[in-house]
Amino acid sequence: MDSELVIGDWSILRRDRDTLCGGVLLAARTPLALRRRREYETDSGEDLWASFTWQDSIVPPDAYHLPLEAEVSYESARCSNIMDPSNINPARDWNFNKCNHEQLYSLLSETSWDSVLLATNVPEAISAFYQIIYDIFNNCMPKKHRSKSVTKRYSVWFTPEITKDIKRKVTLHGIWKRSKHHDDYKNFSDLRNSLKHRVATAYQIYTKRVENKIRINPREFWRQISRLRSKGGFEPSVSYCGDSYTGAAAAEVFAKFLPACF
Repeated sequence: MDSELVIGDWSILRRDRDTLCGGVLLAARTPLALRRRREYETDSGEDLWASFTWQDSIVPPDAYHLPLEAEVSYESARCSNIMDPSNINPARDWNFNKCNHEQLYSLLSETSWDSVLLATNVPEAISAFYQIIYDIFNNCMPKKHRSKSVTKRYSVWFTPEITKDIKRKVTLHGIWKRSKHHDDYKNFSDLRNSLKHRVATAYQIYTKRVENKIRINPREFWRQISRLRSKGGFEPSVSYCGDSYTGAAAAEVFAKFLPACF
């Protein structure tokens, strides 16, 4: 009962499961005021969304301490725009595995480098050098074809068995929701509890392996970072003075705005 949970100036939000036990609870103390956001909650029954307002200011606002307002918009993956990989320029996304090496060697040996040698400054020479290299690459190898379809991405520390059981858990949850039988719920619950333990263990093993690789082979660590970035994803945007910014531009705008608050 809510009366058993409410203590003094604490406010409680709860979302109970359809079973006899379990659920999600969120507690906040004054001056935080909670408001439940049911429009963001999923059908799984395992999440509870809320927004909050701070009734009293931490520091009274003045001309030198303006309030910092942050606005976050929520979109599902289906209606979000897919973000291209942040570290890949499509114009230079060559497939080196399909390179014509004989043609590459021939062009490198026959190319005139006068534009580099006759440059009047270092930036001009560098620009001319890369322009020659990129033109040769365009003649020797095709570009990569990257899929634009939305695919489910799992954490890098998930093993194939964990990924398989996560999909199986979704199936078992659907079976239980339709049947409401105790045995079906037990199958779902047992697998869920097992996954929680296995995911935590896999994460510990992964972090230890990454830490060891940083010391032993840092190049492999940065290769993994590059692989993760090349998968793309969904990138939030920041609005400032009526314009929208993403990626590095969003960070620069935030850095420009933040000093005005102090």
